[in-house]
Amino acid sequence: MDPPEPLYTLLFGSDLCSKYFREIIRAYNIAILFASMRAQIDEQIIGTKGIYAFRIHREIYYNIGTLLLQNNNAQLQFAQLYFYNTHNELQNRLHIMPELDSIILNELQNMLHCINPYTATIRQIHEI
Repeated sequence: MDPPEPLYTLLFGSDLCSKYFREIIRAYNIAILFASMRAQIDEQIIGTKGIYAFRIHREIYYNIGTLLLQNNNAQLQFAQLYFYNTHNELQNRLHIMPELDSIILNELQNMLHCINPYTATIRQIHEI
């Protein structure tokens, strides 16, 4: 099964926009996460050729942060971006990671709103 648009074009396109996206794909992934991962990484390098991979020791932790704002001036992060100030969701993400292209980020954000069931559920809870 192919990834949904616009992700498919960004992953496999040959235009400058797609190339830029692939160069910093991890940054875009971080910008739209509900949580972040933390783990103890095994620094031992096994071979120098092939696909980049890493090995994790012990447990993987997911940092989701609190869903409640500590104060009105706090910077939104992780799942809070889906709850609070949703009319400025794109600007909130760009505030955290200003090096990202706003058009690409907006397309990915809209894609998530359409296909991710968790995003839809969170938005319904927020409207109650």
